[in-house]
Amino acid sequence: MEGSSMAAVAYRITVAAMFSAICADVVQALPLDGTQWHVKAINSHVTPLKADYHIAFKDSRMSARFGCNAISGSFRLSNGRVTVSQLVSTKMACGAPAGAFEEAAVGILHSPMKVEKSTKDRLRLSNRVGSMDLEPGP
Repeated sequence: MEGSSMAAVAYRITVAAMFSAICADVVQALPLDGTQWHVKAINSHVTPLKADYHIAFKDSRMSARFGCNAISGSFRLSNGRVTVSQLVSTKMACGAPAGAFEEAAVGILHSPMKVEKSTKDRLRLSNRVGSMDLEPGP
């Protein structure tokens, strides 16, 4: 009996390791480079429909607008996390609600973000600071 229970434990560990490896490959395979996204919500607050809320990733560069200023930087995707660095921005004064959305989004960009598929074609970027919900589009 002892040998069969050890075999069962070894089997469970093998299956768990295979499942973990498959999940890691799926997360790593999420498309990011060469994509453009409409920012649907920031910290679960829906962005205004008639304003420019977008983020794009191309050739290791990120560009974004969260209702007001143009923002850009470098990005790197590794192990299902995207890290943005060397952020620069125009410095226009932003009224409400764009100013608050932009401040929250830039705060999120300053820390590595987990990249998750939230639905079939939507992504969520999240970290300890907050989250951004993205859908395909400019």
